[in-house]
Amino acid sequence: MIKNKSISTLIILLLISVTVFFSQKIYNQSQESKIYNTKNYSLSNQNINENYDKETFLFPFHIYLLKINLSSINFRYYSHFLLYSAVFILILLSFRITNLVWTFIITFSITISPIFLIQLNWIGFPDHILILLLTIFVSVLSIHENISKSYFYFLLLIICILGFWTHYYQFFVAGFLVICVDFFFKKNISISLLAVFIVSFFISGFLSNLIFDIHGISQNYDRANFALSKDITFWFNIHKVQFPLSIISLFNGLLFLIIYLLIFQREWILACLIVASVIVTFFTYDTTRVFSNIFYPAFLYYYILHIREKGYKYIRIHFILLFIGMIYVSSSNLFYVWGSRIIYLK
Repeated sequence: MIKNKSISTLIILLLISVTVFFSQKIYNQSQESKIYNTKNYSLSNQNINENYDKETFLFPFHIYLLKINLSSINFRYYSHFLLYSAVFILILLSFRITNLVWTFIITFSITISPIFLIQLNWIGFPDHILILLLTIFVSVLSIHENISKSYFYFLLLIICILGFWTHYYQFFVAGFLVICVDFFFKKNISISLLAVFIVSFFISGFLSNLIFDIHGISQNYDRANFALSKDITFWFNIHKVQFPLSIISLFNGLLFLIIYLLIFQREWILACLIVASVIVTFFTYDTTRVFSNIFYPAFLYYYILHIREKGYKYIRIHFILLFIGMIYVSSSNLFYVWGSRIIYLK
């Protein structure tokens, strides 16, 4: 570990700068590939009303509360700011848990994952703050030994409530997968942690209902009910059209590393994370986007802990596989899957 704080700070800033440059160059290429949530942009200048979505209201509402009054271009920049804030936290976390070389490799893995591909092309969606809150959630779990239990659980409660207000069901799935990774590496199932997570789920639901009731708004739309109301053949027919490309889009440049971890290192916990994420993603239209949101916070937490536990002797093969992934994302016409459609970045 580098002891000189100024050098450490310089290295971290250099890593985030390189990440910003690379991601903008690779993933931010075409307006045709971008999907703008103009509804959230409009709502960011309005108090809660009937146009708000009760399950995802925090993203536009927090901008309204801050009274930022963003222009359309600054709304996009702010979305990017939330993404890069999450990346900055992940870099700090990996630097704290591992070392400089592995921090570089982990930053490498973040950059070639589908996170940037989705976040830089789906503009103004709750995903931006969702990834940030999940990153903070992971960070708090990793430092729980350095803070008091009461403060730790209080922080988790607040983070989880905000996360559920950002995206009620996606945060539940993603957060639960992160907790599973935490339990696996610590070899201990914390009933208190599970209790805080589940209680925050119900508290956030109750409070969001209360907030909307105070404003005289009643909403019946529920994403889970909608997904389950459709016959399984409905979802199968959507996803079978682009199935091979869908699998590639889920992993982007990390495909080679993940295949290695599954086949040669037999990481069954990683296999469980993938299967769980695929099952949830199956019941959605936004294939690459949903998988990216719910899988990669848990994967990055898993990868950091995996490296700390047994990854140091595999540094060469990990670097080679990630380098191959970088060549792939740099030279290919990248894409994401949206229902039965393939959206290319060029």
